[in-house]
Amino acid sequence: MKILIDRASLLLLDNKVVAIPTDTIYGLAVAYDKKEAICALYELKKRPSSNPLVLFVKEAKDVDQFVSEIPTGGKALMEAFWPGPLTLVLPSKRSSTIAIRIPNHPLIISLLEKTGPLFVTSANISGNPPLKSTSEIETTFGTNFPVLDGELPQVGLASTILSFENNLWQIDRHGPISPEDFFPILGYVPKNKLTITPVSD
Repeated sequence: MKILIDRASLLLLDNKVVAIPTDTIYGLAVAYDKKEAICALYELKKRPSSNPLVLFVKEAKDVDQFVSEIPTGGKALMEAFWPGPLTLVLPSKRSSTIAIRIPNHPLIISLLEKTGPLFVTSANISGNPPLKSTSEIETTFGTNFPVLDGELPQVGLASTILSFENNLWQIDRHGPISPEDFFPILGYVPKNKLTITPVSD
């Protein structure tokens, strides 16, 4: 069921899950501070609770609210690739780490202005391919499931994920940004993490 931004923001602030188009793929979003909605999202996706969500923020200064420190090179990565399809796994003030990014999608930035930060994950049942259209989302989650109407995802791939370990950035998940694209920023090409972290947008 397609809805407009005002309705989407009200639902999100009322502990509901809403499907949204992002700059990469369709996502399922909840307000970051709504525990009931977060639990409902995990249940909806049949997603293991140990698998973290990605936090969408509106601008780089919002990161300070959630992150205890920014590792070497982190600010340069933000300046080079945000807004855009790069997720950074950073030290969290509330747990060990948090995955965070700014989407390059004007409608979603406008939504974030209304709701505050959102936890987002790919629109699918955990382990299945991401859903690519409103009709696929409605087929999977029901015809009355709310889907924010707006510009469709263009990239078609979930974001590239980097984390920082042993004083180096490493790739947790490959995505639209290639490893070589990081060389001008970091001075090296990040290597693959031995265990790929199953974080989805």
